[in-house]
Amino acid sequence: MIFAILMILLSINQAQVVPAENSKVEFQHFQDVRNDLVDVRSATLTAGQNDVSQFPTVNLGTDYPPRILAVNPPPASGTLQTSDAYDIIITDETDTTERIETRFLEYRPGYHELDVGSTWYENSMLYLDEREQSGLVVIEEQDLVPESGTDLRITALQNEYQESSSGRVTLELYPSETDDIANLTGELNVTLPTRLTADEYWTAAFEDEPAFDPTVENGPYPVGVQALNLTVKKENVTINTVGVQSMPEGKTAKENIGSTPPPPASEQTSLENTGETTNGDGQDTIEFSLKNEGDSPVTINRIAVNNTTADANTIKNGDQGEFEGGGGYLNTTNSIEIEGPAYPLNESATIAGGTTETFTLGEFQTTGNMKDENVTMTLYFDDDSSQQFTVAVPEDGGGGNDGPPAGTGP
Repeated sequence: MIFAILMILLSINQAQVVPAENSKVEFQHFQDVRNDLVDVRSATLTAGQNDVSQFPTVNLGTDYPPRILAVNPPPASGTLQTSDAYDIIITDETDTTERIETRFLEYRPGYHELDVGSTWYENSMLYLDEREQSGLVVIEEQDLVPESGTDLRITALQNEYQESSSGRVTLELYPSETDDIANLTGELNVTLPTRLTADEYWTAAFEDEPAFDPTVENGPYPVGVQALNLTVKKENVTINTVGVQSMPEGKTAKENIGSTPPPPASEQTSLENTGETTNGDGQDTIEFSLKNEGDSPVTINRIAVNNTTADANTIKNGDQGEFEGGGGYLNTTNSIEIEGPAYPLNESATIAGGTTETFTLGEFQTTGNMKDENVTMTLYFDDDSSQQFTVAVPEDGGGGNDGPPAGTGP
């Protein structure tokens, strides 16, 4: 009878409790990735309009918390990809036509519990496409028309890109030179590809822009892509092109643009001699600090314990998370196996450029105290680089470590 009751409780936990908790994890990730995509949209416009290369990151998926008496599905992954290429068509008063390639950008989640549509970037706007269920959710409005109300500012997104992952990826955005409309004159008819109809978005988007009277119709594009038509004088049009991951083919970088991304996080981060160590009878706490010596922020996603010179073959988990500080901590439910996997931080630990964050290893239990011992760990960063370093536990139990990082890894 007791066994049967336990089996029933475990079945209920697996069938109801686990999915409910995992759906909360997915919803939190959905909120976070939406913010990441807002940054991507802003970075795309900044790259094109301010001539500055941008390197936004997107956390495509999420892990689920470890469970002892239940089974989790695999980590939820997501896909970030560009659409097929479509032409922006610009025709002047003499019927001279120029075509400029552009693409949409789509983020498609792969959750196990939540049913969420794709988030799209197109024509400077960002929206969640739930038209088959609840409708269109506009996250960021169009920025084609700046505050002047008479200018048209177009940023074309170019190059093919696709990445599927449960981790974080970096999107490299490079602005390039363009003179595609240099030979056009007078009033221009501009046709932009769009996935949205006039009623779904564009009529309302331009209702406060009296200089524009947009129309949306079936045009020269495949089924599912509409033609947004605008009329504007040439002197009021600005065209920017931005390449994803590389300069667009046949384009050159703008004169003030470098195409070199920031160095890997592992090359920016160093171990500092600022730690404090406490030793007890089988209870130890090691505190250490990491400095970001670069200008760009670095984010730690995972930490692994590789080995220790102590006799213990495990570092057992106490009541507290094993790693704390820097915005995140390592949380395990049993023990960290030496040479074991890297455990996820509950929150990513971000270290701003030129600053130092303090981390705590412990309280953990070993077969003896850790005086005069070493602990080697590996940090895994969100740009897929890693760094290994060794923290030395002083014999007197005071602060310190045994110098610079033991090495870096790709």
